[in-house]
Amino acid sequence: RAGEVAHADFVLAAAALQMAGVEVTAEAVPRASSAAGLLAIQQAAPTVSDGISAEAMARTPDADAADAIARVTGISVVDNKFVVVRGLPERYSNTLLNGTELVSPEPLRRVVPLDVFPANLLETIVTTKAAAPDRPGDFAGGSVEIRTKDIPDEFVAQASLSQGYNSLATFEHAALVPRGGTDFFGFDDGRRALPTDIPPISDFGPAAERFGEGLRNVWTPAPRWVAPDLGASFNVAGRSHSVSLPVGFVASWTYSRKTEVVPDRVFRLYSDPTAQPSRSLIYQEGRALVDWGAIANASVQFGTGGKVSWRNLYTRGAEEAVIQDAGFDTENSRVVRQYQVAYFEQDLLQSQLAGEHSLAIPRSRFEWRATWARANRDEPDNRQVDYVLDESSGEFAQASQVPARVWARFLDDRLAAYQADWAFPIGLRRPGDTELKVGALYRTKDREFTANFFRFSVNNLDPNARAISRLPPELAFAPENIGGPLTFSSVDAFAQSYDASERLRAAYVMADLPVLPAVRVVGGVRLEEWRVGMFPGGRRTPDGDPSRPGSTDWLWSGNVTVRLREVMNVRLSGFKSVSRPDFRELSPDSYVPIAGGCDNQGNESLKLAKIVNADVRWEVYPRPGELLSVSAFYKRFDRPIIEVVDIPGGGQCRVTYKNGRNATNYGVELEARRALDFLPGALRGLFAGANVT
Repeated sequence: RAGEVAHADFVLAAAALQMAGVEVTAEAVPRASSAAGLLAIQQAAPTVSDGISAEAMARTPDADAADAIARVTGISVVDNKFVVVRGLPERYSNTLLNGTELVSPEPLRRVVPLDVFPANLLETIVTTKAAAPDRPGDFAGGSVEIRTKDIPDEFVAQASLSQGYNSLATFEHAALVPRGGTDFFGFDDGRRALPTDIPPISDFGPAAERFGEGLRNVWTPAPRWVAPDLGASFNVAGRSHSVSLPVGFVASWTYSRKTEVVPDRVFRLYSDPTAQPSRSLIYQEGRALVDWGAIANASVQFGTGGKVSWRNLYTRGAEEAVIQDAGFDTENSRVVRQYQVAYFEQDLLQSQLAGEHSLAIPRSRFEWRATWARANRDEPDNRQVDYVLDESSGEFAQASQVPARVWARFLDDRLAAYQADWAFPIGLRRPGDTELKVGALYRTKDREFTANFFRFSVNNLDPNARAISRLPPELAFAPENIGGPLTFSSVDAFAQSYDASERLRAAYVMADLPVLPAVRVVGGVRLEEWRVGMFPGGRRTPDGDPSRPGSTDWLWSGNVTVRLREVMNVRLSGFKSVSRPDFRELSPDSYVPIAGGCDNQGNESLKLAKIVNADVRWEVYPRPGELLSVSAFYKRFDRPIIEVVDIPGGGQCRVTYKNGRNATNYGVELEARRALDFLPGALRGLFAGANVT
């Protein structure tokens, strides 16, 4: 009733209610750092590729990228650092770090030596063997992409310490220059530095004498006990759990110190393959190596629509070699003995700012990269001396003309690259069934190269010259003998300084089209405009007019993937690519890296090579981490760039570069990876893999 309070008590009965089910699904994004994740990415890739993941590298004793990539199908490594893909010399491959081509600290090679990248710093190494328009088109064998460690989902810290045993060196005695101080970190402590005030060319006066007396006089160091190789690394990484602005970081440092001894290495030079060698030498080599590197990467996630990353890598290495050889020079009919001590240090720095953004257009992605890199190589001391057997006395004496040579070389390479890519859907048969991708690249490379060449000569007018020339190197090149029995001078007939610059502009358009539910076609065209400038003697005081070769190239590519089953693909690809001469191959500089070896000299008239490539591959992925594949490839070269050995006479040989008329390269590759699940107990986690080319 109005104005009164009424009370009612009752019980609610329980009732079961069956609701409609709600299912939430998400596709797991494969992480390239795992072996199974990298194979999943490889299976979905539009082109033929092979790689090795951080997980796989961690299971091996590989110390650097050169060791690791040798396990990839179709790849071998020369001199423990240079990659050979499908049997082609290293100049027919390119190297990318985080998507951008690198400068190289090597004065005699086009590509970057892979031993400068410690394995502990790497996420993946992937070799793309068939081109797509969004990749640089200057390769034929493969495009090797190295990616540094990515940001993990959770905080992680790792440290490791290792020692290695080398049966030819460890606990043995080897003739190596003692190390100390900053040598352990790849920095010369000043012992190998050139004296100041380089004398003028062809000066035999007091200035040249003082300079020669100041050179390091170490040729045959006393054998010393070799300690085990040493390795160390430290990694720390993490990610904030902020919902609005998550930030991730990774920092890593790795260090390696090792000693290599190579006894009885044979070198033979044939001017006529049916005759006796014109030069036959046996080398005894000892090398002390130090390598270390660090990365510092950070990224910021902007909701689900974008990410900006800053990636930084620095590596440094130093090597000191003591080399002796003995053998026979047939052309001059003489027994020779040679001594060499060489030291160099090199470093590589790359910094990259990159972004990935989802735009308002559905499924549209915009990516950009700005990269700066610098590589340096300092070779302040490379000394070589020749002794010839005097058959009348049975003694070795310094060669009468030019017994000793000294090279000092300094290289500074710089790179800046800017790249942008935009991918968006278009409709051909139905809305959004095709992805169109366009992009552009601008890259500059600049080099400053300084070379100095000095020589000692036996002064036959000096009454003591004959006796001095028979002394061991340390006694013969004592300061009191310079300017008397031995003369010293600076020469410009061999070492040639130069500056160089390269500019590359590129643009491309490509389409990713599912022609049928099981057939995918990816193809398009790329335009590259290349210009290079060579300035012999340097930009400021060039020796003559600079050369400016260049070309404009349209590079097409097409890739077809047929999915026979969910785990089985057949791939067909064809593409056109080029191989351009690099600074070293165009330069006039002349250099003998190893005593007794051939002189290396460039060729300014070298032209670029053009290549047409074809690939076919069958691949099956039975389970995560497993693979069985069979590939075949064919390549046709027009004007291939090749190394040629000229023998002008007088016991000389020269390695130079020329264009051949044409060439072909073809082969097959097989690879298998299998989980050994049939093994009992803890052994069930084992994998087995093999490949042959």
